[in-house]
Amino acid sequence: MRNGIDLSPPAVASYTRNELAKSLRKKPYQVGMLLGGIDPVTTKPSLYWIDQYASLASLPYAAQGYGLWVTPSSSLLAKGNISSLFNEETNHAH
Repeated sequence: MRNGIDLSPPAVASYTRNELAKSLRKKPYQVGMLLGGIDPVTTKPSLYWIDQYASLASLPYAAQGYGLWVTPSSSLLAKGNISSLFNEETNHAH
């Protein structure tokens, strides 16, 4: 982040959720987001969903917005998980 400290995906998701929760009391944002990343220590991928009320959920797979309608989420995404989207040797997305 800005101060040069590396954060894990769960820490970034928690920080983002906390900032959105604080803003709900002042000037609310209409935000719905998917946040994902690879933990630099464990090299495990993580995916989180944060809604407009600052609810946070960890997910194995997700689609949002218009992508939800063009992605057969009940069949294609349910057959795998986020780990299968990454190449184990390079830790890069396919």
